[in-house]
Amino acid sequence: MFEKIQFEPGQIVFDELQIDPFRSLESQVGRLKEDLFQVVYDHKFIVDVGWYPSFAKDGHFRVVAIQDFNWEVPVFQKTCRTVTELRECVEEAVKKVKEQL
Repeated sequence: MFEKIQFEPGQIVFDELQIDPFRSLESQVGRLKEDLFQVVYDHKFIVDVGWYPSFAKDGHFRVVAIQDFNWEVPVFQKTCRTVTELRECVEEAVKKVKEQL
């Protein structure tokens, strides 16, 4: 799903994002959970993607970038409801992290 995003030098450490971009999210709600995708940068930054609340048809994607495991104060945070917006949000989060490396 994120094939065109250049995550380097980050490492994808978790990837359970198995969404068909050609189907509605409502028809895939059983795959939408809080822990979907995560990239780690130098053990200092994490880009994390989840669906909140899990398995809820009216939920949303949440993309965060955190530094030094400080989940309370993300350096980047956005929510979205479509696959297209999700790609854009992940690209923004990765760009933000790379600027701080």
